[in-house]
Amino acid sequence: MTGFTKGNGTNGVSHVGTNLGYLLIGGGIGATLALLFAPKKGSELRHDISEITLKGYDETLDLARKLKDQSSDLYKALMEKKDDVYDFAASKLARVENVADDAAKNAGNAADKGLKKASNVIDGKSSGRINASDSF
Repeated sequence: MTGFTKGNGTNGVSHVGTNLGYLLIGGGIGATLALLFAPKKGSELRHDISEITLKGYDETLDLARKLKDQSSDLYKALMEKKDDVYDFAASKLARVENVADDAAKNAGNAADKGLKKASNVIDGKSSGRINASDSF
């Protein structure tokens, strides 16, 4: 059941009409009170909204400028560090190249001495013994 009772005759219609009247009167009173107690006119409210929007836009631009400056400073610092790291790595690589060149030269000289010694042994110019004092 819905809670409504079906009335016979004009008695049921009268309740619907009365309820509809109360609804319209209550709506009218509510609309009137809303207009009376509205904080601002529509034009004033639109003006305030536009001011707040412009203020937010200006603050966003300021933040974007600050972020741009900070990122520019960070970029410069990273470029300086990059150069330092590159120079450090290049100097270490040059040292490694020098050590490798020296090692290759020493190995080549030792190989040459060993080949000369072997050649002398084959030609019979030497006893064929390798002494501990021989350096390659």
